[in-house]
Amino acid sequence: MAKRDRRSDEVETNTAKKIIVKGVVAGLVAGIIATGVKTVWEKGFPVREQSTDSPPLILANRALQAAGEGNLSEGRKPPVESVIHWTFGILVCVAYGVLAEKYPPARAGYGLLFGVALYSVTHATVLPALDTEPWFSNNKPAFALSEFTGHLAYGVAAETTRRFVSKRLPVSTGSGSDRVKA
Repeated sequence: MAKRDRRSDEVETNTAKKIIVKGVVAGLVAGIIATGVKTVWEKGFPVREQSTDSPPLILANRALQAAGEGNLSEGRKPPVESVIHWTFGILVCVAYGVLAEKYPPARAGYGLLFGVALYSVTHATVLPALDTEPWFSNNKPAFALSEFTGHLAYGVAAETTRRFVSKRLPVSTGSGSDRVKA
């Protein structure tokens, strides 16, 4: 009897690990697509004046200054901004992908709630508190609206992609089924 219980525990552990890997893979692909959507969104619907540094650039400059290195040159700003923007966007989606696989209610709203949550913990609170961008109420309405709706587009793109990828990734449950519903 103990062997059967241990085997059952092993199957559950292996299934849980596979679900996490599935979430990571689906989240990684979703992150690439969603960050691309947000990047294109901001080209068409700017979120700040073109001459204003983005929060990633402001934070990178602060880090450099703290290290005694000065500021980024104008020529280094675009690649540094892109690396930070894409890395953050992808990593957030990887975390979301794992959460969505392990906790299906996280998928509610087809990514809209994810987009609102991400906006809420970044541009609506933390980034203004760090003085890297204005608070919503102090921002130009067009910029504030673009930032918010861009996060909605990011969230929907993330969930759409995550679902698409997740449905195509098999996860053995040990019960004869080789797929876990996404």
